Amino acid sequence: MKRFPQIGLLLVLLFLPTALLHAQDGIVGWTGTTMGPIEYQIKVVAPESTAVDSLKKEIEIVFDLLNRQMSTYLPDSEISRFNNSSTTDWFTVSPATAKVVSRALEVSVKTQGAFDITVKPVVERWNFGANKGEFQMPTPEETQSLLARVGFEKLAVRLEPPAIRKTIPDLQVDLSAIAKGYAVDLASIRLAELSFQNHFVEIGGEVRAAGKKPDGSKWRVGIEKPLEGVRDVERIVELSDVSMATSGDYRNFRMIGNQRYSHTIDPKTARPVENQMASASVIAADCMSADAFATSAMVMGPKAIGELAKSENLGIYILEREGESCRSSQFGEIPFADAEPVSQQGEGSPVFILIVSFAVFAIAILAMAVGAIFSQRTIKGSCGGISATTGADGSSNCSVCQNPVSDCTEKNPAGSTSR
Repeated sequence: MKRFPQIGLLLVLLFLPTALLHAQDGIVGWTGTTMGPIEYQIKVVAPESTAVDSLKKEIEIVFDLLNRQMSTYLPDSEISRFNNSSTTDWFTVSPATAKVVSRALEVSVKTQGAFDITVKPVVERWNFGANKGEFQMPTPEETQSLLARVGFEKLAVRLEPPAIRKTIPDLQVDLSAIAKGYAVDLASIRLAELSFQNHFVEIGGEVRAAGKKPDGSKWRVGIEKPLEGVRDVERIVELSDVSMATSGDYRNFRMIGNQRYSHTIDPKTARPVENQMASASVIAADCMSADAFATSAMVMGPKAIGELAKSENLGIYILEREGESCRSSQFGEIPFADAEPVSQQGEGSPVFILIVSFAVFAIAILAMAVGAIFSQRTIKGSCGGISATTGADGSSNCSVCQNPVSDCTEKNPAGSTSR
């Protein structure tokens, strides 16, 4: 017990910095593809010992099931079988498919038809679908024929028992403008069920940010500049417990002569949109809604977007082409991060190191005090052990402790920690 002050201090100095530096978990993650060639990435706040392969399998089970339900690339998916049928009776589907179709029809009503999942034949005719071939411009007669096959009001849905129904035999559905967002939501829900509350899910640019990063900061996402052939960041947003989706025409478009045709189809004309919209980023509570409203914004154009943002409590950031450049507009609240924080409150940061150092100092003093009480001895040698060493004349090398013990002022030189 008589040696407790020195031993206690040694243990504190050896183990406390390490304990504090690793008190916060790190980030584990992985990437992959789903829904055909669409790339995804997932980041999870978790210990480095987390079995990533097992976690990845859990999420891929979610993605595989959704593909079997809603993919137009799989001929035996629920949607593909519905599209290939000519019946106008109720067609049984999974609760998930019915939920997505129901939300799609709600967005169609809210956007006055700007969002419409029945545009599949138009998308394919313009060679923006799965089966791309030699292209020729649709004739006016073809366009009228396509319009007769399009219209969200020709589609019905019920949730219990889950089923969808077409009112014309050749109606077809494409959920690609909403299913990615729903897949993000499902992955986020599954991660939370597995007790990973803080995570980041991104599928093809659609994002769900849940909780925060290990250092307590929000997840950061970049909005791309609508540039062809290069990638550059327009703005950075900070997200927590919210979703964001971006739709744009700078990656998928068609040039015919000098005319540019966007892959975004206007359901009312059965043609690519003809406004100056380059991209629309939408922040919403769930990614399924953000996904659908981002597509809607591209069709609606800037004049109608403000009312949509207000009525649906959305944050919308749009970029419109203006000559060789773009101009931006913002509707609703968007948590932009205009600059890097001065200091990060994470492992290895100056602020964190200062906190660790202060804690080491305080607990060291407490340890010595407790040791002194148990040993019933006066504290000495508090110059970091220097008092135990002597010079040639036998006196202590600690100038302060050369004075009588009763006059000795406690000293503890400042220290630093690093990973």
